Amino acid sequence: FPFEDPRDPARFAGIEKAFPGICERFCPIMKLGGPFSRSWMMRGISQFLLDLAGDRAFAKEIVDRITDLMIAVGLAAIERLNPPRILWHLADDFASTSAPLFSPRDYEDIFLPNLKKMVDVLHAEGFKVSYESEGNVAPMLDLLDESGVDGLAHMEPRAGLFMHEIRERYGDRFFFMGNLCNALVLPSNDRRQIGE
Repeated sequence: FPFEDPRDPARFAGIEKAFPGICERFCPIMKLGGPFSRSWMMRGISQFLLDLAGDRAFAKEIVDRITDLMIAVGLAAIERLNPPRILWHLADDFASTSAPLFSPRDYEDIFLPNLKKMVDVLHAEGFKVSYESEGNVAPMLDLLDESGVDGLAHMEPRAGLFMHEIRERYGDRFFFMGNLCNALVLPSNDRRQIGE
């Protein structure tokens, strides 16, 4: 099944007009969906998880094709908008509060090669890359390290992920973005806890 043209000028009509003014006032961060999140949106979350469990070759083909589409959309945006080479954010939620939605083996075999491909392309274009998955992604942290992403976004304390523990394990390998818990920490108004 063919995808729509990632270079279609209509895709960029609104942002092209607004982008120069945005750049004058703000430091823009570009964003794309990641290999998991955009793949399940094609099939629905339940069906895509069934695909992963029952037809890995089909699931992998979906992820491979979606990744290539996301890369093409990103490159078209770079060509048309020429954004400052600062940060590109990949949003790819793949975990619940208690655990990832699939095994580390699935991540390593199917999603990691595609995430690496995205990261490599964006690095070659001069961007740092941040990666977001809320929920308990602890079993995949070594694989995220291997992917080459520069930063981790929205690591959730309520899911058992604490920046100081990740820092102890990985040193300065990752920068962190938006990792202040708005479910437990901020509502507590505990200044010490917020400061940590």
